[in-house]
Amino acid sequence: MSFRFPALLGGSFIAAGAAQFFYQRSINSVDDNVDTALPDTSKLIPGTSLETFAQCLGKKDLRKGVWKTKSFDSSPLCGEDSFFILDDLRTFGVADGVGGWSRHGVNPKDFSESLMVETKKQIATKQRAAINSTGSAADLETAVTAAHAATMKKVAAGSSTVCVASLDKNTHELHVANLGDSGLVVVREGHVVFTAKESTHGWNFPKQIGVNRGAIHGDSIHDGTHEVVKVFKGDHLVTGSDGMLDNLEPRQIARIVKDTLAKKGPLADGALVAKSAARNVLVAVCQSALNESEGKWDQGGVGGKPDDITVLVTRVL
Repeated sequence: MSFRFPALLGGSFIAAGAAQFFYQRSINSVDDNVDTALPDTSKLIPGTSLETFAQCLGKKDLRKGVWKTKSFDSSPLCGEDSFFILDDLRTFGVADGVGGWSRHGVNPKDFSESLMVETKKQIATKQRAAINSTGSAADLETAVTAAHAATMKKVAAGSSTVCVASLDKNTHELHVANLGDSGLVVVREGHVVFTAKESTHGWNFPKQIGVNRGAIHGDSIHDGTHEVVKVFKGDHLVTGSDGMLDNLEPRQIARIVKDTLAKKGPLADGALVAKSAARNVLVAVCQSALNESEGKWDQGGVGGKPDDITVLVTRVL
């Protein structure tokens, strides 16, 4: 992503430029993106585990049309985006490196990749025993904060947005911590039942976590949002960087998931459906991103914004 990023002067945080108006992209208005006629959950089985599939594409490959024949499921191939998946611990995350650092000779990928690697490590090593014994959700803010500290020792400069989620199998609640403009959509029976709230300083200026010459740079994960939503078996969670959310509305995402389910049929393998849905969302994002003639994104809408794209589709079991 190429948005503005914070600057450090005398150890204090200042914005790199005053926001001319607050970010008004429609996804910020959660009520507008959640369907009013929601499915009855009284007969649904609460979720206790997750299975996640990833698809991603760097902006350079987007413009080359690579997405028409292939896409990637490995974080190093996602441009400035990065992600991690821990299905056994019911946890996953996405980070989007701030492209503006490239103007200062910094590879934006370095920070986002390290942050995801370290977050995964924190959860897998320090919390695995506790999570396995209790079934509780990961302490997301603690994990990201520790990962940030570890990343600061390895990366000289950089910043990223971050969205991480973890399922508590005892309460069947999905915990979502979101700093910036990546996000998550819960789809149930073709309906949008939840969209994660963004946290921004202004238009094209999301909150972000970072480092600059050994000092904390930008915001803290605690400056973002932490939301909890109960999920059920058969739900699909669609998580993505702003490359996805700037180009597709939540209801468009839900429709793609619904159509994929319908095409595969009720007896189709659930993992295959989720993997196909991730691919189908990615293709739709690419098509929308390259439709720059409409210019919707820079007018507060969606579409027409080429960017790195990461899509995670998680099925709730």
